[in-house]
Amino acid sequence: MMRVNREMEMRENLKYILEKYKDLDSTNLNDVNNILDRVILDFDTFDKCPNIILTRALYVNESTGDFLKGKFVIRPSIKYNLGIKDMKYSFTLINNSNFFEEFINNVIEWVVNYWVYSELEHNLELLNSTVFCILQSLDFPYNISFTLGEGIMDISDEYIVLGLDSDSIMSIPSLGFFIEDEYWKSKYINNFINVLKECNRPYDIVKVKADFTKEMKIYSRKSVNKLLRKVVSRKIDFVRVGIGYAEDKDIFALIERVAVTPENAKKYDIDSIILTDNESPTTQEKKKGLTKIVTKYKLMPFEKKTNVLIDMGLKEFLNSLCENSD
Repeated sequence: MMRVNREMEMRENLKYILEKYKDLDSTNLNDVNNILDRVILDFDTFDKCPNIILTRALYVNESTGDFLKGKFVIRPSIKYNLGIKDMKYSFTLINNSNFFEEFINNVIEWVVNYWVYSELEHNLELLNSTVFCILQSLDFPYNISFTLGEGIMDISDEYIVLGLDSDSIMSIPSLGFFIEDEYWKSKYINNFINVLKECNRPYDIVKVKADFTKEMKIYSRKSVNKLLRKVVSRKIDFVRVGIGYAEDKDIFALIERVAVTPENAKKYDIDSIILTDNESPTTQEKKKGLTKIVTKYKLMPFEKKTNVLIDMGLKEFLNSLCENSD
C-alpha cells in the first residue's frame, strides 16, 4: 500500500509537466522537435528522475511536410542503468490534438516504473550486502544472494541465487536485520545463522521453515529436483554448450558444457571433467579457437528424497545413468 501511495504521489508531482504542454498542438517538424526537447529537459530536472536518453524517428507527409507520427525509445543514461531490469521502452504515437499529452503520459509511466525498479534494486543490494557479511563472518562454504524473480534463479556448488517477488523486496527494510533495537536485531541475525547451520548444500535453504524463508517466500514444499527443473529444462544429452540436468529415479545433478581453447582446457582438473573435441563449432567458436568441449559438474549429484550430496566422479555418474537406463 505504501508503494502504491508513493507511485501515485510521483504521478501527481509530475503533472505540472503535463499541464505545461498538454494543450500544445503542431504539425511543424521543428516545433515538435523543440517541444519534445523541452519536455525531456523538464523531466531531467525532477529529482527522482534519471537522465533520460530519448531516441526518436519522426515521420512527415511527403507532400505537405506535416508531422504525422513518431516512434520513440526512452532509456536512462549509462550512469542510471539498473542491473535487475532493462529500462529501455519503445512506443509509437500518431500526431493528433493529444499528441504531447500522450507522449508525456508515456514518459511519466516510464519514470514511475524506473523509480519502482530502482527501489527494488536498492533493497536487494541492502539485503545481499548484509547476508554476504554474515556468510563471510561464518566462513560459509557457498554464497547466497537474491534478485527479482521467482524460485531458484541460478545455482552451482559455489552459490545460489534466489528470486524474490516485488512485494517481498519492498519489505526488505522492515526485516529484523535492519531494526534499531539491538536486542531484537541480534536475535533475528542469530535465527538466520541457525537457518544457515541447516544448509549443507546451496539448495537446502529453500527447504528450511523459518521466519526469514517465510517472509521472503523462498521456502518451498516442492522437491529440490523439481525446483531445479524450472531453472534447467534440457537434459544434458541434448546440450552441446550450456547447462543441462542428468537424473535417474533416485539421483539428480546439473552438468555444464563449455567450449574452450586447448590451452584453457589445461587449467581444469582432468580427473573432474570430461574433455572432448568440439565437433560442431559455431563460426564465433572457430574464430576464437574453441576446439575443445569441457563437460563438468555445475551442481554435484544428490539423492532426490533426502537432498544429500553423493560424492561421485562425473564419469562414474554418467556411466551409472547409462547402466540404469539399459
